[in-house]
Amino acid sequence: MIRSERRVDAPALAAFLSNVALVHTRFRLHAVQNARVINEDLLLGRAFRRAGKPSRPSMTVLLEGAARLTAYGKHHRLAPGDVLVVVARDAIQMRQEGDPYASFALEWEPGWLAEAPTRTARARLDARALRRARDAWSQLRAGDGDAEAIVEAVLAVGRQALVRVARPAAELREEASTRERGLTEALDHLLSNLADQPMMLDLSQRLEVTPRQLNRLIREYNRKYAFNAGGWLDTRNRRRLLVGATFMTVPGATAAYVASLIGYRSATAFARALRHARLPPPSEIALEVQRLGEATVTLVGGS
Repeated sequence: MIRSERRVDAPALAAFLSNVALVHTRFRLHAVQNARVINEDLLLGRAFRRAGKPSRPSMTVLLEGAARLTAYGKHHRLAPGDVLVVVARDAIQMRQEGDPYASFALEWEPGWLAEAPTRTARARLDARALRRARDAWSQLRAGDGDAEAIVEAVLAVGRQALVRVARPAAELREEASTRERGLTEALDHLLSNLADQPMMLDLSQRLEVTPRQLNRLIREYNRKYAFNAGGWLDTRNRRRLLVGATFMTVPGATAAYVASLIGYRSATAFARALRHARLPPPSEIALEVQRLGEATVTLVGGS
């Protein structure tokens, strides 16, 4: 298993986006923490088609903040302690908000880590189970504890949402190559420091491979571990726009400031990139995200 950690801070807005993941060829477990932002798939999904393995089932465990998951035409509002399991990840459009927001998100190959769910299932954790989930989340975020034990703790939470576990933690071990670990560290660093305007040359020099070799390596890595991107440019550009659009939801955010955070030379260049991705101009993003929230607030599934 590989541990990946990506975080972008917006100090002037007291906001950040962060994701720590345990990455396996058969599953991925995310521990998400955000502050002051609204991350809205109904908006961001206009820009990029999902890559990776979108047919995998998924489970979301909300620990802090609020979330809305739209699955198969039904909206589900989650509060801390709620668990939602969905048959396929590509069926989900999610809204994350809160200061802070914290959650687990698990996706897996059906029948390997756990059985494939046959329907959307929802559960509410009791106080003891919620405390255990938060402990596992903290361990993953801090890099403490045994990775397999953390996954097993999250699966124990999933049992309350009708997830039938298919494989014990002892069988979860998977060794990544030295090159894959080096690529993970390099991508994590560059994608957490977008203001430095990372280029393919930076990555190829760090890994001591040619740009052509590097692009192939990144495509293969993203495909093998089901990351939501293709080659280097797709990986960087998705990251730039998804982070940039999300930071524009923070009160007081300006296009010039956010553009500098994500590596664009000007607000104009940022706006141009958003337009090419079929997203609203920077000045309209917060209003559009507010509208999307209001449009779904009365259409909530409770089961």
